[in-house]
Amino acid sequence: MSRINVNGKPPVVKPSAPRKVKTDNLHKDCRQLILGTIAASVGLNAFAGWSHGGIAGALVMALIPIAILKISEIASKLGKRTSKADRFKAKVGAGIGLALLALSLWHVSEAIAALTGAQAWQSWALAIGIDAGLVWAEWTKTTAKD
Repeated sequence: MSRINVNGKPPVVKPSAPRKVKTDNLHKDCRQLILGTIAASVGLNAFAGWSHGGIAGALVMALIPIAILKISEIASKLGKRTSKADRFKAKVGAGIGLALLALSLWHVSEAIAALTGAQAWQSWALAIGIDAGLVWAEWTKTTAKD
């Protein structure tokens, strides 16, 4: 038996508001990893720069991981656009970011070896974990769908 309104028409049923789905905190986790790896990379790059060129070297080297982070953010945003020019710019930015990543890996592994006395393969493995982890977390954060 259907319900009928006073004016003889069936009642209007309003759709309920969509339920808010509990998120898995991916963006928050990525931000935390980015903050941790950027702090480690900045510090280790600065240490390597200090050992090569004093305060000036430390300041210059400390900027490398920050530049990597910003370049990866911009390249990721450009890569999502549809124009060929923007996608080309994204590829160029990714290339620049990879060059800076290689430089940073060298400095971070050098600093780890100097600070801990670790073997070369150990310091390289940790350097890759720190710097590549930074790039991976930023890439995951910018490409994740909410």
